[in-house]
Amino acid sequence: MLRLQRVIVLGLLLLCGASARGEIYKCTDAAGAVQFADHPCTGVSTYIGRKAAPSEEQGPDEHLQKTQRLLDAMRQEREQAEREKAQQKAAAEKRQHECASARDYLRNVTNASNLYRLDEQGNRIILSDEERNSATDDARARVAQWCD
Repeated sequence: MLRLQRVIVLGLLLLCGASARGEIYKCTDAAGAVQFADHPCTGVSTYIGRKAAPSEEQGPDEHLQKTQRLLDAMRQEREQAEREKAQQKAAAEKRQHECASARDYLRNVTNASNLYRLDEQGNRIILSDEERNSATDDARARVAQWCD
């Protein structure tokens, strides 16, 4: 009975060791999120594999330099992600502002009793129905451009 238990424990240890030797993939999806998996995934997959244990020959200074390079690379990735996020936020705010301006312009064009343009001397010239329709179409196009 004791021998059977030893065989079972040894078999389980071998299975655990085999699963620890599995492959490792770094996966990046379209949104830029990074995940690690034991199989290639959709999007960008990079095989990482197993890392060997540091050799006995590597001194503490070399290990410290390697660690510092890793930390610097991680900091640069984080800063790049923050810059991209700030750019996306600025673009979204600009789009929202332009959308509000376009809607205001459309409301003014459709609600105005008369639309006019200025001639060379600065005199007002009332727009014809055709010109007014053209201005309304342009205003709708601006709304479609910035708000859709």
